[in-house]
Amino acid sequence: MSQPLSFEAPADEPLSIHETSGEGALTASRAVSRGYEFSCRGDRVPLAVWTPESDPPHALLLLQPAPGDSGALASRDELDMWLDAGVAIASIELPLFGSRRSEKLSEKLSQSVTAAARGDRIDETGELLWQEFTRQAVMELRRAMDVVNEVWRREPRAIAFAGVGIGASLGTLLCAVDERPGGAVLALTGGGFGPETIDPTGFVAAIAPRPLLFVNEEAAKPRPGAPAIPKDRAIELHEAARDPKQVSWQQGNSPKTLDPASKFLSDLLRAG
Repeated sequence: MSQPLSFEAPADEPLSIHETSGEGALTASRAVSRGYEFSCRGDRVPLAVWTPESDPPHALLLLQPAPGDSGALASRDELDMWLDAGVAIASIELPLFGSRRSEKLSEKLSQSVTAAARGDRIDETGELLWQEFTRQAVMELRRAMDVVNEVWRREPRAIAFAGVGIGASLGTLLCAVDERPGGAVLALTGGGFGPETIDPTGFVAAIAPRPLLFVNEEAAKPRPGAPAIPKDRAIELHEAARDPKQVSWQQGNSPKTLDPASKFLSDLLRAG
């Protein structure tokens, strides 16, 4: 049995928050958009936050798109709907993607995840890279919530997580080790492949009793940041989760995979 990983960032490391001009990959029309950078294990992490024009206190939706495929996460109308409901939206730029891309390591990571999803063996270097990427990203998502608290000078009224592909896999671990998200949507992801220490099937049960919605495609096709997840791998993750949970199977490769999540997330965040 592999030793469990720690997803705790160094307690003595300051957030070192700086406001930037970045707006991230998502766009919304009715919001105040701000970019930030913060520190996590020596890395500088870009964070985009969209705040409703309404008065606080706000709920927070932590959205993590599949890298390179932000349009699959939510349409502008859906973002505006949550903003109109008093929900702020935040998203980080993941390690090894976007401006943080490494010509060598980013390609190696993508190849390893894609190979493992289709059942191929990956080498030790690929496993170690995938493991370290996951550890760093989960820490960064945890610190992103700390940044929001610091910037707002108060805790969000409620927090939910939604992610696609790699973002959903990371969100499974995030919600398992951090109690702040009150529920999650996990789309185009599965379990039972890749390094044992970060396999979502070993973490997803810890999310209960918070509600979960899984969104998968009946005949999955690869897309940027979201390799094709065989149906049996998706079911393996669904079955490892505890109630309350819901599963939505989608037909085709729609650019708006999270359509079934709109009411789920709205109800969850409004209830908070």
